[in-house]
Amino acid sequence: RKEKTFNVTDADCRMRSVVAQLHACKEEMTELLKTLQMPLTWNEPNGGVNELFSTIGGNLHLNFEVRNSDGFVTLAKKNKTVDEEYLFNAWKEGKDCPSWLQDSIFWIDDPDFQNLWVLRHEERLDQLHRWKDFHLETLMATLENVNRRYDELSAEKANISQEIDSLVLSEARIIGATTTGAAKYKELISIKSASVVMCEEAGEVTEQNVISALTERMENSKETKHLILIGDHLQLRPKVESYSLTKVSGNGFDLDVSLFERLIQSGFKSAMLNVQHRMRPCIADLIRRQTYPTLEDDPRVSKYPAVKGVASNMLFLDHSVYEDGAGNYEITTKSNSYEASLCVEVVRYL
Repeated sequence: RKEKTFNVTDADCRMRSVVAQLHACKEEMTELLKTLQMPLTWNEPNGGVNELFSTIGGNLHLNFEVRNSDGFVTLAKKNKTVDEEYLFNAWKEGKDCPSWLQDSIFWIDDPDFQNLWVLRHEERLDQLHRWKDFHLETLMATLENVNRRYDELSAEKANISQEIDSLVLSEARIIGATTTGAAKYKELISIKSASVVMCEEAGEVTEQNVISALTERMENSKETKHLILIGDHLQLRPKVESYSLTKVSGNGFDLDVSLFERLIQSGFKSAMLNVQHRMRPCIADLIRRQTYPTLEDDPRVSKYPAVKGVASNMLFLDHSVYEDGAGNYEITTKSNSYEASLCVEVVRYL
């Protein structure tokens, strides 16, 4: 007992650590993505073009070099200081090279020098995109590493969660789950190796969902020995989104035929409850004539007192008010506010 408690506690500590690391990875990825989406400027992101020129080497920086001497500062319109960033923004916007800078560029004695100012505006933008891709290569590699680490931590979190759940399930006598949940956590549930599986409303569950809830003999699990299906094959069938896959389409797929219905229709041994304990006989007659001819009434249902305030214990109300949003075929969930208010008033009256 103490050993299992220790294991759960240890797993819980590891889970907290992994969750904290996942949170840190997520924040780092968010910041990296923000940086990748930033436009390339003279100083941003990560040092911008200024840092890029230092990495590439050469003398591209001479295209934007400002030589101030004797403490003087070059000013542009509206008294803006002309510096490297100012020149780069002017170049990026497609403006012409200032005359004083043209003179400086003219006297550059280097056959490998590339005059960026002679490029057309479209060519400048293309060059800017190439610079950004080159500048952010390291950032992309970092993002890939962080994303890989995030996937590893997510897998570790799932393993720890399964470890904790398996420790809890190891002491459980009964495990309750939806058929979807049983299929989703099939590996986890198979560790418990439940020999008996009981499925409620089996007539409304697809065959594949029932089968996926069963276990087979494996290294860490035993096979299901007893399957109990409880339901009504004469009522609603499982819901299948595509009409072409249903039985009434006649295509032969019959995915909306449950395992429960198929076994009964094929003559598999089953038991049916033939005595009902809820409905008045006048109500039970409606389904007795159409669906359940052998249905019997328990004597107690014939002793119900008459409903006060109405002429008959069974009546039908009719109205001509359409459903909410009638005519809007995009609405899949139907409702009728009038019927709802009508029901409220009937209950108040009774």
